[in-house]
Order: sequence, then structure tokens, then C-alpha cells
Amino acid sequence: CDEELTVIGDTEVGNTCGVSFGPDGELYGVDTSSDVLVVFDTTTGVATEIGDLGFDLDNCALTYDCATDTLIGMHVDTDDNTGILFSINVSTGDSTEEVELDSSVNWTSAGLQYDPPSGLYFASTGEGVFEVDITDGVADEVIDLSTNNLTYIVDTCE
Repeated sequence: CDEELTVIGDTEVGNTCGVSFGPDGELYGVDTSSDVLVVFDTTTGVATEIGDLGFDLDNCALTYDCATDTLIGMHVDTDDNTGILFSINVSTGDSTEEVELDSSVNWTSAGLQYDPPSGLYFASTGEGVFEVDITDGVADEVIDLSTNNLTYIVDTCE
């Protein structure tokens, strides 16, 4: 409760959306000003460009799927509220579209997390949290954020 944030340095990139640790402790991110995958130096904060993702990003998220050893991205087009999941080659930055997200969901923002114990993907839209099937893009709502507030459990400090 007495901890303070420590700034480790400027990333030296434009806008960053989506960050995720990989298996070797590498911290990856996406620079949406140039649509490239970057890796951050966690001691200085500086981002090093890995490579172009191959498409224009608007709103995105990242997660690392340790079961398949794959960095997965989520892209949301806020103009038409659609989204896709894509895999990313962490050596080159090249991306491959895996699946279009369920068109019945209003994809207004992006949040993505892989849950290793269950092997499931969870995406948030700002309006809800959805379990997403990465093989077909079907999204089943598990939390309706418009009617339910999430309760956060906070350990008390002594």
C-alpha cells in the first residue's frame, strides 16, 4: 500500500496498445502509430521495432498463448465495431489473421487475455467480457458490464 510507481524510461514509440510478456520474459507491444510489433527493454523502457504487422491498427490488445507458444493479437475496428484475432511471428512481426470475431458483439474496444489453466481466451469490449473460441470467433458473454459491476478484492495492508 506504500509502493510507488517507478518510471523506467521513455518507450520512444508513438502510441502503444496491447502489451504482453512472452515465454522468455520479453515484453511485447504494438505501436499503432506505425503498426509494428515492438519489444520493450524492461530496464530502460526503450522499445525496439521487430517488424510491420501488415495492416492498419485502430484499437488492439495482446496476449500470449503458452499452450501453442503463440503471441495473439486482437484488432477492433471502431468505425464498424468489428474485430479479428491474429497470430504474430515474434521474430519478424508478420501477422496472420486467424478468425473474425463474432459479428453479433459490438466490438467497441479491445482487451484480450489467455487463461492457461482453462486454455480459454477472454475478450472485453467495455460493455462485457466474453469467452472467445479462437477457432471460429464465437463469443459467449460471461459478464455483462452494463448491468454488473466487477468487485475487486484488495488485500489489506498491515
